[in-house]
Amino acid sequence: VAQSFGLDIEGRDKASALGAIEDFLHEEARAGRRCLLVVDESQNLSIEALEELRMMSNFQLGSHPLLQQLLLGQPEFKDVLANHGELEQLRQRVIAAHHLGPMESEELQPYIEHRLSCVGWDGNPAFDQRVFAEMYQATGGIPRRINQVATRLLLLGAVEQRTRIDNAMLSAVLNEMQSDNAFPEAAPSPMVKVQRGPAPGPIKHALAETDAPESIEESPSATEDEARADEEARRFEALLSERDAQIAALQEAVDALSKAEPATMPADAQDRIEQLESKLAEQEQSVRQVLAMMIEWIEGQSRRAA
Repeated sequence: VAQSFGLDIEGRDKASALGAIEDFLHEEARAGRRCLLVVDESQNLSIEALEELRMMSNFQLGSHPLLQQLLLGQPEFKDVLANHGELEQLRQRVIAAHHLGPMESEELQPYIEHRLSCVGWDGNPAFDQRVFAEMYQATGGIPRRINQVATRLLLLGAVEQRTRIDNAMLSAVLNEMQSDNAFPEAAPSPMVKVQRGPAPGPIKHALAETDAPESIEESPSATEDEARADEEARRFEALLSERDAQIAALQEAVDALSKAEPATMPADAQDRIEQLESKLAEQEQSVRQVLAMMIEWIEGQSRRAA
């Protein structure tokens, strides 16, 4: 928390660290600024950590709380908050709780187009209308799943240099993701959308529905991350080089076949072309998988940095 607010507490004990946070909050309040602490993936916090957050809600200037807290988490966080007796005081400080359910079907297309427009999309590639309807059916309207499918779909379009995303491409992506176990087949059933806490207090709590529960994993070191990135980049470059070489070989074989007289045509020419086409298809699949892994790694780095 201290680091999130830019405070240097290295070498301090817990009491002095809390004192530094409280002093900072008082200074911000006197300057007319309000402080908001946003905690994502709250379902991964221990009961002790949640209690520590509750303790910070006691920082006040007169009768006004110095720190507002917004806790975001997957649906199981709601169960943790409701079913642990140790969190009774935290529950009493919840002002409002909201469950973010899946999107409606008519919201999916504007959602995707908005995200694309934020990064300079000008309508290329275009999307067939059926793509949005079938993507909604496949994802259940859950934003995280929509993002996963859309990322893979655009990746496929980039690899194949498509200017239009069609239903066949979506089917290929969904089949690939199912084989990779990228997300469960069935979407979770919607939960109650809005709840209110029993008593007012300085903590705001929101629940955002996502996919299945995520386990806590130890983040790799920066050195390991860099090594992994370098390895994936080298593998990607090698695959692209091999793909280009195979495309050139296939083109040469096709040119030779088109120029050759039937009597002089090699007996195994057609077999060679079919073998090259098969290898090229395998390389396309490998390139897509490596690109997907690199995108997931980059997104993971961004989340850790945030």
